Amino acid sequence: PQSPEFTAALEHLEQTDRDTNRGTDPLTSATTLREALTALDAYAPELAVSPTATDLRQRARLNLARTYMLAGETTLAHETMDEAIREAMGAEVRAELFGPSLTELYEQRVAALDELGRADLLVTCAKPCRIYINETAIPPDQTPNVPLGSYRVWVEDPTGELPRKREVVELTEADEVYEVTFAPVVLPPSSSRPPSASPRIMPRGAEITLLVIGAGLTATGAVLAATNDTKVGPMIAGALSLAVGAGLGTCGAITLTIDERARRRGAAHQATLTWTMQF
Repeated sequence: PQSPEFTAALEHLEQTDRDTNRGTDPLTSATTLREALTALDAYAPELAVSPTATDLRQRARLNLARTYMLAGETTLAHETMDEAIREAMGAEVRAELFGPSLTELYEQRVAALDELGRADLLVTCAKPCRIYINETAIPPDQTPNVPLGSYRVWVEDPTGELPRKREVVELTEADEVYEVTFAPVVLPPSSSRPPSASPRIMPRGAEITLLVIGAGLTATGAVLAATNDTKVGPMIAGALSLAVGAGLGTCGAITLTIDERARRRGAAHQATLTWTMQF
């Protein structure tokens, strides 16, 4: 069954097509008719299975070409007839219904498109799909060889698991193959970079420096205390050196021990992650 939106679009096109023949301003009527034709692009699956709708669209397209001819817009008339030929996808175009002048235009444009050449429009699917080109159903095992120009490609997953794909493909070079691919979206692989190690309490060099300075002050204090046991000043200096040296050395030793243990834990965790991912 047709959707209400598609039925409304067809009714609007039919009414607009009639109004075009009665209009006093050909260009204004042509613009309205062209917009009504474009609206059908959104209903490829429904249009493809309705011969009545397809026939209405072709008649409206040919009427649009005739309207441009009457308005003296030769280029637009040619472009519209070319579109009618491409939309037919090899089927008959009933230009004779609109008289000799439009029949002549049709024959001229067929010859012009044949002279430009043709190209293959290939649609490949990673799973079963439905393909519509210019709102015409195309079997998945067929590759249409069509005149150069613009083509509307609509591909959908019958199961509805994948979002449909709509794309306009411009065929510009004869004897080339233009491909449209329909496949599930592949997410980029997650980064395999291992997590960064926990931040250190202080740089390793600074921790070692504390150890060296602490050891030096401790040694100096011990010497002062041992060689100047009868003098108060050197004894005090020795005691201070011992205290400060011990404090700095202890601080350096503690921070270095904590940071190195954390680093080793991070390295072990990293190795485990790498093995798991390779497995």
